Amino acid sequence: RWTHHLHGAIRPENVIAMAETHKRIDDLTIYVIDTALAGARLARHINPDFHIAINMSAVALTRVQLIYDM
Repeated sequence: RWTHHLHGAIRPENVIAMAETHKRIDDLTIYVIDTALAGARLARHINPDFHIAINMSAVALTRVQLIYDM
């Protein structure tokens, strides 16, 4: 769902697989959660009932340290 100027459309599962392979899934997960929560805070000023859902990789869910890093 991302468009790269050289490679075209890049699917989320490809990004996640690459992040897991290169041991960057924790960094990616923290970035996504931080970005989503910042957007949700802004949206709640307009709509107090605004909700978000964040999909996480199975690898990230098994990483207990990730919780402490956030």
